[in-house]
Amino acid sequence: MLNIDNKNLERTRLYECSKKVHKMLDAQKYEDCRKLLCQLMARFPDNAEPQNLYGLLMEAQRDHVTAMKHFRAAWALDPAYVPARVNLEYFGTFDAQGARAFNEDDCPPEGNNSDPEPGFGAQGYSALRIRA
Repeated sequence: MLNIDNKNLERTRLYECSKKVHKMLDAQKYEDCRKLLCQLMARFPDNAEPQNLYGLLMEAQRDHVTAMKHFRAAWALDPAYVPARVNLEYFGTFDAQGARAFNEDDCPPEGNNSDPEPGFGAQGYSALRIRA
C-alpha cells in the first residue's frame, strides 16, 4: 500500500512540475528550469518524465542533438511513456505536425484507428525505430 501511495505522489509531483516547466519555458527562464530539471532527474533517475522535460528545455535553447538524446533516454526508461514518443516524432521530422508534449495531457488520444501509434502517422512504431 505504501509503495502505491509513493507512486501516486511521485506521479502527482512530476505532473505539477511539467506544468511549471511549461510556464518557465514560455517565459524563457531557462536557467531556473535547468536547475529544477536537474533536481528532478537526481530524485527520479528511473523516471522518463524529467528526461522528456529536459529534452524540451534543450529544444527551447536550440540544442537539437542533446534534446533528441534526452527524448530517447525517456523512451528507453519507459517505452510506454507517450510524450517521449510524441516529441521524438515531432522534433525528429522536417515537417513537424502537432505540438510538443510536456505530459500525457498534450498527447493525441489513444485508440484512433487511423493512427497506429499516437504521433506516428501511417508508418507506426517501426518508423521511429529506423530513425533512432
